[in-house]
Amino acid sequence: MDETSANLLVELFFRKSQKTGTAWYKFTVFKRNLWGLERAYQLDIEQFTKKITPHDLPHEHFGKDRISGERDWANWSFTESLQHFSRRTKINFLPDVEDPHKSFSLKVQ
Repeated sequence: MDETSANLLVELFFRKSQKTGTAWYKFTVFKRNLWGLERAYQLDIEQFTKKITPHDLPHEHFGKDRISGERDWANWSFTESLQHFSRRTKINFLPDVEDPHKSFSLKVQ
């Protein structure tokens, strides 16, 4: 290991609604600067069960630019979303990131 750094921070955000069962994936790559973090890329996919505004549809951010995604992205699983994120950013996770739908559950007593 040469101990160099790309000065990047990856944040994988996941939220699941207990009420509707829908999920929200927000995967972001930040570049670290002297003044703080700057978003380099973000994939934002919110599943929906009712009508939503065009702003809430799946989309990507490249720096400050916002690019609309495809409507069917909202049907992607965690794994499909992470695969798209990895293709776009060329980041491979070792070990693999566990699907939070399968890796965490509360016991009912």
